[in-house]
Order: sequence, then structure tokens, then C-alpha cells
Amino acid sequence: MALRRAIWIIIYLLALAVASLVLEGDVTGYLTGLKKRVCQVKLSQVAQELPENLARWTAPWREEAVEVTSGPLFSAPIYGEVIATYGWQKHPLTKLPYFHRALDIFAEVGTPVRAVAPGRVSRVNYGVTLGHTVIIQHEAGWSSGYAHLSQTLAEEGDFVAQGTVVGKSGTSGLLRLGTKPHLHFILYYQDSPVDPAPWILLDQSRRSLQ
Repeated sequence: MALRRAIWIIIYLLALAVASLVLEGDVTGYLTGLKKRVCQVKLSQVAQELPENLARWTAPWREEAVEVTSGPLFSAPIYGEVIATYGWQKHPLTKLPYFHRALDIFAEVGTPVRAVAPGRVSRVNYGVTLGHTVIIQHEAGWSSGYAHLSQTLAEEGDFVAQGTVVGKSGTSGLLRLGTKPHLHFILYYQDSPVDPAPWILLDQSRRSLQ
């Protein structure tokens, strides 16, 4: 009886060992398969997002082809020296060329920034490169952007009149590193940036608005 019990115990232990090995193999196989599926999903996602990411990564070195032959005149968002125009520029910090899609207007930190035309505030956010930003949609496919703000004074969905203070100039965002404090003013037509210079009134005599 003792010998038979010992044999059954050995068989039982062997069965447990084999079962554990099989189970471990199943779990390992399951985890390996799961890892493969995750990798496949990630690779598929990367492939789908590649065109969009390439467009975003190469944006600083790509010139926009949008041409506008007629449009309204907008009031100035702020009055000051234009320290960087729209077009190809060399970044003062990195010394690398890039396509600058805005007007940079010098302004001391805290200077009121005003809406250039009536419209609806479509976006208020903070981005790593542009810092605190306000975007306003206007009529006929036009919209305007105000970046590097120290403070935003408008909320998404607000309807603002021309001249409404929507924020205060500042130094937020990495893109302004190496430059003077300024307003990064962007003008869009049909969602594409265009040169703001022909379309805004930078008459210095109208400083009284500030």
C-alpha cells in the first residue's frame, strides 16, 4: 500500500508538472500573440498617420501656395514694430531657415491684443510652440490667430466685436525663444495661412486704441 501510494504521488506530481508546463506554454503563446497583434495595430496606425505627421513635421520648411487676390481690410491687433514678416526667415536662436506663417509685432508683455474683425472665437488653447493662442472665425472664409499670449481673455464660442480685447501679449510658447516679446499674428483664408500684411491696417497714428 505504501509503495502504491508513493507511485500515485509521483504520477500526480508529474501530471502537475506537465500541466504547468503546458499552461505556461499557453500563457506565453497567448502573450506572444497579443504582443504581435498590438505591434500590428501600432504599425497600421503609424502607417495611417504617416502622411499627416510628415506634413506637420515638414511644415516649417514648406511654403504655402495659397493666393488671395481680394479681401477685406482688418484693423491691427496691436500697434508696434513688425520684427518678423511672413515668408522665409532664419530663426534667431537655431539659425535654421523656416517658413514663417505670421507677422510678429513687437509688444511689451501685457499689452492688450484686439480682435481685427467681428467674429466667433473658435479656439482657445495652449500649444508647445505657439503658447497661449486665440483663434477667431470671421466672415467669407477668413479667420485670425493671436499667439504667444500671456493671458487669454476670450472663451470658445464667444462672439466678439472688432477691437474687443481677446488677450494680452506675452512670451509663451517655444517658437518665440530667441526673439523680443511680440504678438504672433496669423491670418487664415479658407483655413490656410496667408500673408497678413496686405490685409491689416498698421497705421501707427491709431495707437489711441490701446
